[in-house]
Amino acid sequence: MNQGIPFARTLRALDSDDFRTSKLGLILAAAVLAAWIGWALAARIPQYEHSSNIRLDPSGQTAQAYFPSSTRIGQRAIVRSKNSAFEAEVIDSAPNSEGQVRVTLRLSQPSAEPLTADIETERISPATIALRAAGLASR
Repeated sequence: MNQGIPFARTLRALDSDDFRTSKLGLILAAAVLAAWIGWALAARIPQYEHSSNIRLDPSGQTAQAYFPSSTRIGQRAIVRSKNSAFEAEVIDSAPNSEGQVRVTLRLSQPSAEPLTADIETERISPATIALRAAGLASR
C-alpha cells in the first residue's frame, strides 16, 4: 500500500524553506527587465535615408544627392564607395520640382568613384521604432 507524505511534515518543510534562491532570481529578473525597459525608452538610434542618386563635382570635394525627405544644414551623412565609407556634412539643401530634396554634401575626403549616400534624418528610441512598426505611432 502506498502511503503519502504526512501533511504536517510537508508544512514543516515549507516553513523551514526561506525561498532565498527564488527571491534572488526574481530580483535579478526584475533588474534585467528594468534595465531593458530603460534602454528601450532612453537610447537614441540614428535613422538614415538612402540615396544612390549622387553626383560628384569635378574637384571631388562636394557631391549632390537627392533624398525624399527634408534635411538641414550641418546634418551628418555617410558616403560609401565600392571600397570605403567616409563622413560628409550637408552644406546646402533645396527642394526640387519632383518632390525630392537636392542636398549638397561636403566630403571629408575626395573621391572619384561612384558613390551612395545615407543621411541621418533623426534619432529615435527603440520603443518608438517598435511602435511605428506596429502602426501605433506616426512619424
